[in-house]
Amino acid sequence: MERKWIKVSDLQGEPFRLFFPLGWLAGVFAVSMWPLYFADLYPFYPGAAHARLMILGFIGAFVVGFLGTALPRMLEVPSFSRLELWGFVLLWVAGVLAYAGLWVTAGDAFFLALFAGFVLALARRFPRRQDLPPPAFVLVLWGFVHLFAGLLFLLGMPVLGLGGTWGRLGADLLYQGFLLCPMLGIGTFLFPRLLGYAPMKVTFPGNPAPTPEWRRRAFLAFLAGLLIFAGFWVETWLHARSGAWLRAAAVVLFLFLTVPFWRKNEAGGWYPLAVRVGLAGLVVGLLVFPAAEVLRLPGLHITFMAGFGMLTFLVATRVLYGHGGEIARFRTTLPWAGAVLVLTLAAIGARLAADTWPAHYLGFIWVSVALWIAAAVVWAARVLVFAFFKETEGE
Repeated sequence: MERKWIKVSDLQGEPFRLFFPLGWLAGVFAVSMWPLYFADLYPFYPGAAHARLMILGFIGAFVVGFLGTALPRMLEVPSFSRLELWGFVLLWVAGVLAYAGLWVTAGDAFFLALFAGFVLALARRFPRRQDLPPPAFVLVLWGFVHLFAGLLFLLGMPVLGLGGTWGRLGADLLYQGFLLCPMLGIGTFLFPRLLGYAPMKVTFPGNPAPTPEWRRRAFLAFLAGLLIFAGFWVETWLHARSGAWLRAAAVVLFLFLTVPFWRKNEAGGWYPLAVRVGLAGLVVGLLVFPAAEVLRLPGLHITFMAGFGMLTFLVATRVLYGHGGEIARFRTTLPWAGAVLVLTLAAIGARLAADTWPAHYLGFIWVSVALWIAAAVVWAARVLVFAFFKETEGE
């Protein structure tokens, strides 16, 4: 086997090769906005633009890249057309540039158009499917429900004059629900493999019609998504801590029923450990807020940085290694994963310290940003590079 540079024609069937690097760039820029602003090198107060860039520009690009590659293959339907792919790219670029220029409403509109077009493109192909995705992918649909509701509420504030409470609900649905549901849905399919467990005994042979077992597992995923969605509404309109408990309970129970993390496995090295720490960060971040309301902000930082951010890199690793003919690497210790884990945990510690000792806030922010970017650079140097190459049969 030999490795060659990818061609533009390869991007239609494997859009992750384009969106993963774009998302990485957006993430590095987004975390840099705060120190650049405090150093008078960025003219706008980042605020909502930073959050949108992290959620939609950074992780949103990984969602499009992963699902845009995996779902057509799972359904056995044609990949995106050239017009569809480059239309998505243009909308993504327009949205990121709008956020960078602090035109937040315009950025929201661009990303709403991007994800609406993305979902419609997949929906048009669904009737021609020859197979079904894993049942837990029902949670991916719930992720888009959170996304569209959140963006519509946020857009409705200046356009329809909705009150600030709707804006808070929209932000929670977008910043948390949009990421949480796909992470669980995709993770249920991938986490056992990432942790080194043997594939689950229950399989679903190629069939465009759902089997009773598929329906049962899909209903479990649907119920988890419904409870997560309901948790945000309860938190906003009825009782904040009760809604947070409902959401956390749904996540923990779903993970317990679908990811056999309690089973012994023979996989060693840094990568499975990093996955476990990411899952733990996701759960801990969700639990600390309802346990103590003053821990809401620390909980969000833990959830975003360990649960969403690091797990995004680790899931993307499986895609990049899989399409790059590097699956055998998972049988090694993968020292880079240890570096990413340590740097991410240190970045979280520095970010929490910034809120704990306000007198040294700026110093801790600089340290946290530098550590997170260092983790991202290590990952890119050791893994993201495979987005630009593909293995071909040697002559």
